Amino acid sequence: MKVKFREQNYDCLRVISAFAVVLMHVNWQFFKQSNGEIHRVSAVVESIINIVTRFSVPCFFMMSGAFILNGYKKYDNALAFYNRAVKKKFLPFGCFLIAYVVLDCIMDKNINMSNIMDVLREDKYNLWFMYTLLFIYFLVPMLSIIKEHISDKAWIRASCIGMAWAIVSQSFSRHYLAYDIGVTVAYMFYFMLGNALYNHRDLFKSKKFILVLAGFTATAAAFFIRNNGFDRYVSDPYISFFSPSIVVLSVCAYTFAGGYRFVVNGKD
Repeated sequence: MKVKFREQNYDCLRVISAFAVVLMHVNWQFFKQSNGEIHRVSAVVESIINIVTRFSVPCFFMMSGAFILNGYKKYDNALAFYNRAVKKKFLPFGCFLIAYVVLDCIMDKNINMSNIMDVLREDKYNLWFMYTLLFIYFLVPMLSIIKEHISDKAWIRASCIGMAWAIVSQSFSRHYLAYDIGVTVAYMFYFMLGNALYNHRDLFKSKKFILVLAGFTATAAAFFIRNNGFDRYVSDPYISFFSPSIVVLSVCAYTFAGGYRFVVNGKD
């Protein structure tokens, strides 16, 4: 009988991040007035919620990087990994895509190519996250090989340099699909950084105050920048995840959760 270990601090982070994603999406509609304008107080509240909840998506990618890359060792080869990924991820997602297309056809009372292409649009059903994550799944064996053949410091350095590139790259990017190659690679560095931070999570146990302070500072900086007209990152709902302040906030939230490590044993 196999014993399973669950780190419930990351389960808590998943729950909080999921709630933050929902809040982020309903936030604007909730505070928006019927004439398309928002009052000053509502604008402040909307801005704060919009900024604070942005840690959620990067945290999901970082947690995926932590557990998927570390868990790759249990597979005999890449084929075994892909075989499980197809059964657990690709096939269920494919079924949902078919359901979305059928739903579109029923609602439109018509069957045409636009119904099929709709599921590829960045603003349709918010499927971009799954497209991006599944693309990164294809890269996991390659990333694992690289990780095993370089030093730990080199892996951390590569993750940090890649994250810096993502911040700069996405500040200038305007992409039609939210899961195009460029932005997918940018999210891949969140994936890698999450793995690097997870493997050194004990270093942050005594730095919780610094993480909280840095998180508040990043939030305040994002609020100031957005409300003074410098909103290039925030104007695009996907690029905003790579604004420097949101990257800092996301890393702080992720490492803060890692510092509260408590494990529950269970039997499979």
